Amino acid sequence: MGRFTEKRIHLGSKLPHWARMFVPHMLYVTEKAWNWYPYTETEYSCSFLPRFSIRIQTRFENNAGTNEQVFKDACPKDDICKLDIVFDEIPERYYKPSEDLRQFHSVKTGRGPFAEGWRETQRPIMCSYKMVAVSFEVYGFQTRVEHWVHKNIRDILLIG
Repeated sequence: MGRFTEKRIHLGSKLPHWARMFVPHMLYVTEKAWNWYPYTETEYSCSFLPRFSIRIQTRFENNAGTNEQVFKDACPKDDICKLDIVFDEIPERYYKPSEDLRQFHSVKTGRGPFAEGWRETQRPIMCSYKMVAVSFEVYGFQTRVEHWVHKNIRDILLIG
């Protein structure tokens, strides 16, 4: 059992300047998501750019990021990027002191502020494993666009 959703996300002025020169102003992306906890799969596509797609597979587990085989052999070891939501730097434009987990203390749960080694000391803890595949098959732009998308997905995951 699970749930399927489909959405349209209108991008408008959210693209970088160099990309806006090549796409129409009313560009939108279609998001198709399948959610059957603890798994989800999300696909993003754009009818204007049929050779562009993003596929994100997610698995939630009750551990501190210790499962090295969560996606079996589908992901090369050198492409794994571990994110620390407490200590990894986020872009300055998104930083809010009131949301900094190094300073925040929850009255309700008694957790925080978090210190180095928080994954080993905090319980309960849940890890969200994500495998992100980006494809942009346009000669001359493929590498630049794929790197830009991966960087932005990483930032989105960090800022929550």
